[in-house]
Amino acid sequence: MKFELLALLVWITSQEYTFGTQSCSTNQYYNTLTFQCTSCPTGMTRLFTGSIFQCVCDPSQAKIRNTSSINFLSSTYCGNLSISCQSNQVISSYDAVGQTISPNCNNCSGTQDPTLTYCIPFGHPRQNSVQGCTGNYTFSIQTCISDTDYAVFNTTLLYQPIIYYLVGCLTYQSSDICSQLINLCVLQLYLENTAACTFFKQKINKTLPSNYSFLPSLYLDQTAFAKNYDQIMSFDGSTANSNINYRIFSYDSSGVLLSQSTLTDELIFCSNTQNDQANSVQFGINLEISCSLDMTPYNTKPQVFYELYLIDSSSQYYQVPIQIGGQLVTRFATIFQSNKTYASYIKIHVTPFQGSIELIQVPFVEIHYDSFIGGTGYFTFKVTNYMTDTSFFTIAMILYIVGNIVIVISSLARIYLWTKANPMISLPTTYTQSIVVAGLRILLQSWSGMTFYFLLLMTAYWFIFFKFQSSPFLLLLDSDDTTNYIPFYGLFYSTFFIKVILMIDLIWRQSSVRIFFIDWEKTEFMKPQEVMEEAEELRQKSQVVKNNVSIWRSLLVANEFNELMISRVININWSLILMGFIFIGLKFDDRSQETPDLINTHAHVKKNDILRFFLVQVLYLVVGMLQIVCRRLLNIWIPYPYEDFVDLCSIANISIFMLDDNLHGYYIHGENPFGFSEGSIQHLENCLRNEAKSKGKSRGLIKDNNTRDGTIQTFEIFAPPKFKDKFFKFYSQFKDTRNQSQLRNLGIRELEMIKFQIQRYLESVIKEVKKQQNQYIRVKENMQRFLDYPPDDILFNLENQIPIFYKDEDYSFKSILFYGSEWDLLIFDTMMFCFWLFTLSSFPIALLLNFIFIKMYEQLKGEMSKNNLSDRTKIDKRFLI
Repeated sequence: MKFELLALLVWITSQEYTFGTQSCSTNQYYNTLTFQCTSCPTGMTRLFTGSIFQCVCDPSQAKIRNTSSINFLSSTYCGNLSISCQSNQVISSYDAVGQTISPNCNNCSGTQDPTLTYCIPFGHPRQNSVQGCTGNYTFSIQTCISDTDYAVFNTTLLYQPIIYYLVGCLTYQSSDICSQLINLCVLQLYLENTAACTFFKQKINKTLPSNYSFLPSLYLDQTAFAKNYDQIMSFDGSTANSNINYRIFSYDSSGVLLSQSTLTDELIFCSNTQNDQANSVQFGINLEISCSLDMTPYNTKPQVFYELYLIDSSSQYYQVPIQIGGQLVTRFATIFQSNKTYASYIKIHVTPFQGSIELIQVPFVEIHYDSFIGGTGYFTFKVTNYMTDTSFFTIAMILYIVGNIVIVISSLARIYLWTKANPMISLPTTYTQSIVVAGLRILLQSWSGMTFYFLLLMTAYWFIFFKFQSSPFLLLLDSDDTTNYIPFYGLFYSTFFIKVILMIDLIWRQSSVRIFFIDWEKTEFMKPQEVMEEAEELRQKSQVVKNNVSIWRSLLVANEFNELMISRVININWSLILMGFIFIGLKFDDRSQETPDLINTHAHVKKNDILRFFLVQVLYLVVGMLQIVCRRLLNIWIPYPYEDFVDLCSIANISIFMLDDNLHGYYIHGENPFGFSEGSIQHLENCLRNEAKSKGKSRGLIKDNNTRDGTIQTFEIFAPPKFKDKFFKFYSQFKDTRNQSQLRNLGIRELEMIKFQIQRYLESVIKEVKKQQNQYIRVKENMQRFLDYPPDDILFNLENQIPIFYKDEDYSFKSILFYGSEWDLLIFDTMMFCFWLFTLSSFPIALLLNFIFIKMYEQLKGEMSKNNLSDRTKIDKRFLI
């Protein structure tokens, strides 16, 4: 150590520190401790040393002044060191954070250095030697120092704080001064190019000279993360292994250890409870406490520094790394009085060790700072337990890719079946456009359906295995790292927006169905005089024209059909009320907290969107399914409205022919078995009584009173292209009259003639089906029902003009109603609810918006269906309620 002090000072002198500003006013320098311009102390003057301004001794005040200046940005103190101290005291010209003070005497537990500035620990080689000094050492002030150091001390009176710490720590190995040097580096926010931090950075970079190996560590490398905490962890809050035993060490500004204690609320600025403190150290609970702070009281708080450690079951200590500005360090402060900053964000990271959830790595603390000069601040404290293993994503990605391959194959198969059900001859001019639209619809339906169930399956995995684990098996992903949740949010939002598109498409398709009422009533016929006066061609078209047949039956059927368009089994009002009661009243939303406990909930524990998605979806679907099941059971006594509607058609003596696609549709056979329906109440009562006693004809299209087939009134139809061409030949004239002016131009009589022609044609088709019911009325096979495959007659017998009627006891015509899309609507409602919940993070607002938007699309569907029904049947919209 002969030349170490001189070498140290020479090294320091050679460094260039360009940190800070050089725009300070006259007689000021830039103080790196306070990060602001500071006036030179009394007895000193500012001098430009070639690169920076610094304060140097005023020759009139100094006993001896060095002609060369040392290139430091810290303050300089000059003065006469003739102050008298006792033999066990040293002169201190600087406080613990490097600020100059008036010289004063402080007690020394060791011996003094030659300048009476440092207290040398007992046992140091430079301590007093009663046998005298040997070699190149000189006896001075009760100690032996090297001749070189002696010359330096006696010729350099530019005493600067940084030299005070460097010499005291590196030369005399004073633990207190080394601790103060660490504090100085912390106050300078760990800037590597400052003299206070340089040696600590060299230590971690392994470039520090070996004779300084005793220097304590301030910086840590990445290996600090690789250490495992030697304790088997548990989720049971009643056992010691469920808690992480933190010990916090606090130091004052002079580097003296103030206390060491179990961590409680030292890192939490917000008001908190004992439960919050307990949750902050319990394994598996992700805590988040945020608040606005009045920073006024912090202006007078003393400067305190901290180090954090873990203690395992064998009382072994583990250093907890502190991550500040991308660097890992050992010591930190929550308040910096020098530059008025505070730790605005503190997060403790707890992760598994090498894939084993029961063993964890030594946690690390992430800290961000902000200024509190304005008087107010915002603080966030977090504890996050999360997994870093990515094997789950690999498995999930494989499953999702397999699912997409299956979807592509199934979509291609469905598109192929669509081409078979819609041969090119049926769409000669728009076939390419139609197949693109149909293919896109099939692909979106298949993909969004698969993705929804994939999300439900994956979130079920997380919810079940996280919430129901008795011993550590699974941790959640870090919700603060947005990259972890990009796959989930990406799939959710893309699926939801595709569902929105499909919902619009569903409403449009159900509101574009071609509908025609076949009125079987023939109570009175005549040939009106005004008709007989028409042209001969018109008289040939109208052999008979109905007269005095009531329109009210058609109006009644049309209004009931219009109401059915938006009717649903699921009552949305009750569904949302139950959801509000479950999630708000019973606080089920707290079950989505990031804690491995389904029953117990905690304050200040963040809710996880993955867990929340599963919980909301399952409970919303269960609430909907319960209504569906209950309504199914009630159907034994109370028929569905669409079943009652079929009965109404029979009573009104009106059949309904519907085409929901190019060659596909439905038929409701409403022909009254008694031939007419316009009679008295007594007549209607007698008809129903006779029907109950199986007297008279059956209602069904199939005239068979002995089997169930005689009661079937609903059919699914596949129309051949020839039938479509002929039907559309009449129907195109009928449907093109969309407004009153067109109706007036056409004329009511001509319009009635067109309706009569369509009805006569459809009646002839129905009569032909009755005659050859074995050929045209069939039962769908299971495979055909599953694949929705068209009959071979449509594919190979293109000359056929009679549709194929499939018995439909399931009332499949409800597919053009909301009744037929109940499950799809329920999934859409749940997705929309989660969309509002994720976007606004408010359960009550999500409930309200879900209710509003459901009513909006129901209103849209109702209005579009009413317009379509009025246009297709030529019943004035004013008669539709």
